[in-house]
Amino acid sequence: MKTGVKSESRFENDASRYAAYLETPEGRLRADLAFANLQEFLPASAGVNSMRALDLGCGTGAAAVRLARLGIHVTLLDSSATMLALAERTIEEAGASDKIKVRRGDAAQLADLFQTGSFDISLFAITSWSMSMTRAPCCAAPCV
Repeated sequence: MKTGVKSESRFENDASRYAAYLETPEGRLRADLAFANLQEFLPASAGVNSMRALDLGCGTGAAAVRLARLGIHVTLLDSSATMLALAERTIEEAGASDKIKVRRGDAAQLADLFQTGSFDISLFAITSWSMSMTRAPCCAAPCV
């Protein structure tokens, strides 16, 4: 049986390897496919400027930067300090700090971290990666 501690340790220890993978042709393709799938769930460009998105398990923050460039305000939530440090660097390098907030926390505690109705959409990094090749409509979900 896998424990949360092992998973957390993996994200702390392998964060730089994951970031390097995203720079490979395969990593860029997977990220592009996942984001293309996500865009199908977003309203026309005129409707995104007031949208608020929650990116759970945000990884390097690359998806958040893309959303911010569309005008969406994004909050990143990840339990890995190492991944959040990578995300903060990505956000700063992209000049997107005004649209993106970074927060460390456990997704299992969402009700304690955010008020109901805080976000219009939520992204699930692991889900969007696995869905990018299947085209299943679950990589972004409206918040209720």
